[in-house]
Amino acid sequence: MFLNGSDIILDDEKYFGLSGDNVQCNQRFYTTDPSTTPSDVKYKKKKKYPPKILICMAMSARGVSDIYVHKSKEAIKSDIYLNECINNRLLPFIEEHHKNNDFVFWPDKASVHYAGVVLDRLKQKNIPVKVYANNWQAKDLDSLARRVKKKAKELDPKTLQAMVKNVSKQLHIVEELSNLDNKFLKLTDYILKNYIEHARFPIEKWNHFDLIEERPRTNNHVEGYHRQLNAHIGIHPSIWNWIMNIQKAEEITAIRVEQEDEQGRTNRKRRKQDVRHDIHLVSAKNAFANDEIDLQEFQLLSRHFAYNYLDVFHKTRDSDISTDDDDESNA
Repeated sequence: MFLNGSDIILDDEKYFGLSGDNVQCNQRFYTTDPSTTPSDVKYKKKKKYPPKILICMAMSARGVSDIYVHKSKEAIKSDIYLNECINNRLLPFIEEHHKNNDFVFWPDKASVHYAGVVLDRLKQKNIPVKVYANNWQAKDLDSLARRVKKKAKELDPKTLQAMVKNVSKQLHIVEELSNLDNKFLKLTDYILKNYIEHARFPIEKWNHFDLIEERPRTNNHVEGYHRQLNAHIGIHPSIWNWIMNIQKAEEITAIRVEQEDEQGRTNRKRRKQDVRHDIHLVSAKNAFANDEIDLQEFQLLSRHFAYNYLDVFHKTRDSDISTDDDDESNA
């Protein structure tokens, strides 16, 4: 093992802006009444290059170093990183917290961390550093090609075989679904086209693994709300009818939110089957996050939820399943 029981000292940088939108939850606003929200909150302008500061610090299980605040618009260069982060902060931190014990300095992959002057200084102070692939960089395409060939020979054949076998299993699942019912063919083609092969939607947009237990698993509640709204407003409502119904829907929603906040629970009882599925899915998520099961086991535990939709597809008409080709032909 590389660590051999040694402590790890990490250092990292993080940008902070005046708007605070570097934190995801600050990128939007929340309100119970959008109509009363000021326009400067709804439509806040954003600069292309907003002012920001860069915070640098080192940390370990024994403590945290002094913080360096970098106010320049330019990125940190090697001389600044050497003087401000290494000499003025990391070395005193090591002297205070790790003078008499084994440790490894483990910076991230930022190029400034592996500048020659930085590595020379760390070597001069006998500070062991975790270096990623010796910080190798290709000088031209020929050297890059030689490097790729060399690293390809180091790959573990068993790992590659396992990866291919797993892909084969996934393709077999798609094939089985397509053979089970012709309706699945449209579904699987749609998923492959939009989410996997030449994906129109990146995985960050549709992967909600981190939101399991925090948000609904489907958008059924949104679809139900739209159906209810269409039933009251009609197909071609007058502007006054539309405004009145929107105001009424907003009032009912606000009352429901207040009731649920007061009671600490939803006032619409969920089906026991859906609650049971949520419990099993959360349990599988936690087990995977805690490395108690691997990805294949997580897929196996969560896959049986999809089987509940087999009967739905059998009862669905072909005309109810639309694809991109259908949308383009109707355009």
